[in-house]
Amino acid sequence: MSRREELMCAAQDATATYAAAKERHTYARKMAALGMGADVASTCNLEARAYSEWLRATDALQNYRG
Repeated sequence: MSRREELMCAAQDATATYAAAKERHTYARKMAALGMGADVASTCNLEARAYSEWLRATDALQNYRG
């Protein structure tokens, strides 16, 4: 597998992880609004970490000069 393919896979994985974290955070906010127990702060932190990883992966892919 070439370096570009590795970067593409990393970006795709990061995109999927970020989408899942964003969805979890959305559901946690909805549950909290309904008065159900939900750890919104924790899901917010997970989303922020996933977003940071997504930025890193997409930046590496865009800046690849292979």
